[in-house]
Amino acid sequence: MTEIVLIIVFGISIFAAINTIPAYIILFIYFFALNIIRGIEEWLFNRQQKEYYHTWLAASFFLVALILLLSEKMIH
Repeated sequence: MTEIVLIIVFGISIFAAINTIPAYIILFIYFFALNIIRGIEEWLFNRQQKEYYHTWLAASFFLVALILLLSEKMIH
């Protein structure tokens, strides 16, 4: 359910901010938020399997990639 809400919010934000924020930034924020929410759900319901570690690792990858993209954009 939360993924559907995030997809709707992502679609609305793309159309609302198409002239001010590049789409790839919104996309990285979307994937970061999606992985954080998935990790929280896995942590709440399946703590024994510890799959949330991988999900949070993916979220940190998207955060680092977003920071690198933003810093590259600020330099140039």
